[in-house]
Amino acid sequence: MLFKDVDVFWVHFLLGLTAVQCEWSVTHSSRRVCGLKGASVVLSCTYQYPWKGRGDTYGGGEWYGEKSQRVIKHSHSNYPDCSLNIDKLSENHTGVYKFRFYTALHLTWITDKTGVVLSITDLQVKEEAVSRKQNQIKVTCSTSCILGSEYVWYKNGQILQGKTTASILLDSTKLPEKGNYYCAVRGYAAHRSPAQSLQVMVTSAAVTEGERVTLTCSTTCTLSDHPTFTWFKNSLIHKRTTDKNLHFDLVQGHDSGNYSCAVRGHESVASIDVFLYVRYEPKNVSVSLSPSGEIEEGTLVTLTCSSDANPPVHTYTWHFTTPARWSVMGTGESLTFNMTPVHSGLYHCEAQNEVGSHNSTDVLLDVKKEEDAAWPVNAGIIIFMVIVILLALGIVSLRKRGAKSTANTQRALENAQSDLTTVYSIISAHTLPSDLTQRVGSHGLGDVQYASVRFSRTRRQEASSRGLEDCVVYSNVRDLSQS
Repeated sequence: MLFKDVDVFWVHFLLGLTAVQCEWSVTHSSRRVCGLKGASVVLSCTYQYPWKGRGDTYGGGEWYGEKSQRVIKHSHSNYPDCSLNIDKLSENHTGVYKFRFYTALHLTWITDKTGVVLSITDLQVKEEAVSRKQNQIKVTCSTSCILGSEYVWYKNGQILQGKTTASILLDSTKLPEKGNYYCAVRGYAAHRSPAQSLQVMVTSAAVTEGERVTLTCSTTCTLSDHPTFTWFKNSLIHKRTTDKNLHFDLVQGHDSGNYSCAVRGHESVASIDVFLYVRYEPKNVSVSLSPSGEIEEGTLVTLTCSSDANPPVHTYTWHFTTPARWSVMGTGESLTFNMTPVHSGLYHCEAQNEVGSHNSTDVLLDVKKEEDAAWPVNAGIIIFMVIVILLALGIVSLRKRGAKSTANTQRALENAQSDLTTVYSIISAHTLPSDLTQRVGSHGLGDVQYASVRFSRTRRQEASSRGLEDCVVYSNVRDLSQS
């Protein structure tokens, strides 16, 4: 009976343990992880603890390598996350990693049977020919496992915009394609591949604008006595000649392109392209100003230099000129500063590439001061004051002239009166004869006497007083003898 009870106990224990094994679990988001050499990686992991709070306790967990069985990391009370982070990855980290935890109630380890496979890779840039006809080279960012879907490409230290795939196509005949290429996975910019140098194979050397250039079409086939050659530029018919040579007396920048040739009638078997690379110094160098128009003090000003050059401009230099000095303001395609009076002057940029350099025309920059805005008002006030002063002076002048004219007239009259010669007329009263008296009285004339008086002038005043005429003064003299 005792043994029977013991058997029943072990059966229940094993069944309970089986149930525990079924309810406890470890889950990984990915069973295969690719890590970049030198970078870090996270092995994601979660676990289920269904008996938590029902008498069971979590006894701790740990990650270990399947080969070495060496414990890598202990995991404690971070339920339900059990992820593992590994830094500074190397080839030694390659392998299978598993997570297990201990249950105190059942005294056993719950182990993830499958685990996570970790692979370590580095980046390599490899190139391969794609099309001899089109001179295309395929450059690939190579890895031993899949790291990501988006890449970053660099050329001579600069990011190539728009290049985000694992492979890019380059033209092996174009000098601008020459350089050192390397790649990185998006998000791991600090862990780039070693540089891969792309050597450009050009049949004809690069030429400079203005030089004489000759392209020659040759073939190993037997030709007719007078063959005609068809020349292609960028896959389009450029010219037909009876001469196997294509001449450029003074090659220009617009002559750059891919050239090929064929015997007329056999255009389907044209030669491979040869890239004619025409270099020229910067042209059409100009400066643009932002903002445009009048610039007030304190405004943020940006000058931008632009040009057409082949190869591209590698240095922009900004020059500043005033009547007092000349100086270099800086380098770069743009020049930015806060406008102050000391920045007023002439600006121009110098664009330089491998062929030569060229300057833009001068741009005048003048600061608009705050007092300049008040100048129209001040000018109006000044003009108004001048007009008022002139009017006042005019009125005073007119008054002075009127007073002077009156005084002159008064003095003239006084002088005329003073220059007159006083004539005394002595009139004696005589007793008229009685008959005359009667006649006079009968006619009602009474006591009337007539005296003729002449005003004489001195010779000195005669000339100036010619306008005065002799006049007769009539005096009524009362005969006092009749009173």
